[in-house]
Amino acid sequence: MSFEDNPDSIKFYVKRFLVHNKEKIKGKQIIDFPARNGVTSRIIKELGGSPLAFDLFPEYFNIEDISCKRATIAEGLPVADQFADMMICQEGLEHFSDQLQAFKEFNRVLKKGSILLITTPNYSNLRSKLSYLLSESERFGSAMPPNELDSIWMSKQDSSKEIYYG
Repeated sequence: MSFEDNPDSIKFYVKRFLVHNKEKIKGKQIIDFPARNGVTSRIIKELGGSPLAFDLFPEYFNIEDISCKRATIAEGLPVADQFADMMICQEGLEHFSDQLQAFKEFNRVLKKGSILLITTPNYSNLRSKLSYLLSESERFGSAMPPNELDSIWMSKQDSSKEIYYG
């Protein structure tokens, strides 16, 4: 089962939102940041939108007919002011070191009256609280809790020397 078809995945609910609002997507410029593996960008394209995918690690993006460019909130997204009709920031905001800067950047790139969809993990739910209590991780039900290596991401050395801890 793919992520976007699994009710245990946030991508399931994002897809449902997008399908329900497909008339607001067709022919529109939609920023997907962080784009990760590209599932949401693919859905946007299937619904007739024009996805612009950005990520700190674009090499993890694996949708062949859509490109993903490297971008960070600190450096700003490489688009003009008031460019996008919609922006999706899925499970990313909580990782930005300067969230106020993120909202300023979202405001800069979005057209007046556009849509900003943000999702973040819910650490307040009972499952998350039990997971942290029992395994010091959000991976409740996994065979092993994550170790330090599980939370370190690195880009290809030829594209960037950045290391992400999160």
